Amino acid sequence: MKENLQVLDIASGHIDVIPGSEGGEQPRWSPDGKYISTVSVKTKDLKIYDLKTQTWTALAAKGMNMNYPQFSRDSQSIYFLRLGDAQGVFKVGVHGSAEERVVDLTGWHMQGYFGHYMGLDPNEAPLLMKDVGSQDIYALRFEEK
Repeated sequence: MKENLQVLDIASGHIDVIPGSEGGEQPRWSPDGKYISTVSVKTKDLKIYDLKTQTWTALAAKGMNMNYPQFSRDSQSIYFLRLGDAQGVFKVGVHGSAEERVVDLTGWHMQGYFGHYMGLDPNEAPLLMKDVGSQDIYALRFEEK
């Protein structure tokens, strides 16, 4: 059984299934509430669902192992992390513009408790964790004034 995205109306308790969302993961709702993005479990394609027209669009950056999609504040772009040979942070427009490399992460050793992570700060700068080893332990001391 393939899983799909569902939307719960809290007031009524009614659940709507988003058609065509089977096999999607890492769903993100755009800040303006117009779109939902998802990454295909099987192909790692990045898709966007327009809630008004109820249609899916595969974005230009498909099939390239995309992870952690994050909408820009204006909901016009999606940032994502790509691992492997072309490792980096990229962004693509929600209307299918060409992808753009934001940060080159060649040689960056990704880290995270459950794997990797990428988010955005309030100015849309990527937030990442880097593995610098586990040999050093640091302690901070705070003195009251």
